Amino acid sequence: MKSKILGSLVVLFVCALSLKGVENRAYVFSQDELSKEYIQQFNEAMKFVESEDYKEALSLLTALKANNPNNANLDFYLGLCKFYLMFDKNISLEHFKIASKSISDKYINTPEQNQAPVESIYFEALSYHYLGQYAEAKKLYELYLVKSKTSRSDKKYVKSAKQKIEYCDNPDLVLSSADLEQISKKQEGSKPAKQDFAYKNKISKALEVMEYDHIEALILFKKMAMEYPNDPNVNYFMGISMLNYLPYQKSALGMFEVADKMIVSPSSETGLACPTMNRYYMAIANQIEGNHAAALKYFEEVEKVYPEKFTAFKSDFNEKMELSRRLAKVETSEVVAGELTLANVENKLEIKAEKDLHVVFPETKPRVQLQTMDRIEYSNSGYYYTVQIGEGFMREDYFEKAKDYRISRPKGSKYPRYLVGKYSTESEAASKKEELKTAGYSDAFVTRYKGRLN
Repeated sequence: MKSKILGSLVVLFVCALSLKGVENRAYVFSQDELSKEYIQQFNEAMKFVESEDYKEALSLLTALKANNPNNANLDFYLGLCKFYLMFDKNISLEHFKIASKSISDKYINTPEQNQAPVESIYFEALSYHYLGQYAEAKKLYELYLVKSKTSRSDKKYVKSAKQKIEYCDNPDLVLSSADLEQISKKQEGSKPAKQDFAYKNKISKALEVMEYDHIEALILFKKMAMEYPNDPNVNYFMGISMLNYLPYQKSALGMFEVADKMIVSPSSETGLACPTMNRYYMAIANQIEGNHAAALKYFEEVEKVYPEKFTAFKSDFNEKMELSRRLAKVETSEVVAGELTLANVENKLEIKAEKDLHVVFPETKPRVQLQTMDRIEYSNSGYYYTVQIGEGFMREDYFEKAKDYRISRPKGSKYPRYLVGKYSTESEAASKKEELKTAGYSDAFVTRYKGRLN
């Protein structure tokens, strides 16, 4: 989980604070004593970080920073949220630069803490790495390794820094033009390979890595793309990692286009991928390339079937769509006039100065409302049987013949499971399993849960 990046950092939690209008609140505190409300909001922000809800955490941390502008610890967490929410790592880099100048050797994360953890240096290095500035990244990785010997640090980031230095020395280990050319040749004329057991293991591992590290994920998806060149999932997720990695950001659109051709295959063997989100990323890739008419086309397609589970990101989506709508008009006027007018030049300069608001949807983690989850109630009532028809992140049309499914994510499970029915006997569940297999869910199987039948 990305939330585990905190490693040995200590997070204190207190009771929840209402978030309504919180961005506009002011907090009054002295150097020696923080207000009770400030402490509550800080701990609430840390709860959102721990649960990987970086969008909610960002709004709270922004308010805290406005009232405590010299707090390096807040800059670290602001950088962390923006690092995971935005494609442009320049935005998170600015926070990590500030945080890394004020490191605490014996860091403990409390509301009173005004210094940052040594991991600020690691994430500053990682931001440079994502931007393709390898020399600067390497220098900071090396500094982090030195500082980690005398500061509280996370062993997994020490290990990662050592590996990343090798990638900085030889960027082609991550991805190269030759790799993309080879994948492109393999894509010509071939059909999506069957998603067998080996495939599912490989993509599950790659998705786990992708949750916290797009550079490492690219290496895994690159290998899968050689083996499954036209698989919609491989192209889709590899494209997302490339959008986050500036050296190959412009090549991401090609991956989404391949996924788009294969994603609607009538064969159930291609499962998992999400057509709506693929079109969203096609819009983003076109927008980054400056192809705003094409971007607007895809944004409008997504808007018609906007995923309810991403409602929290709708304002960000609307902002991006309006940006392309505005610039698509500029593109049209240029074609008509044959040259740029002064007004259009000013408009383009204004847009260029705007910050990157390409907030990344948490595409590998469905934002399902808690009330729709199958929260198993442990009791003395025994067990019930149910039929599992999938695990992971499925495309929308996967459930067309099982609309009564529910979602379960038991403690310790990295991915959601999709279940149909609750039965008191195994034979009843087996009968339902056969019915579902006939409907096309060839991997359906009976499983048992401890809990109430109703």
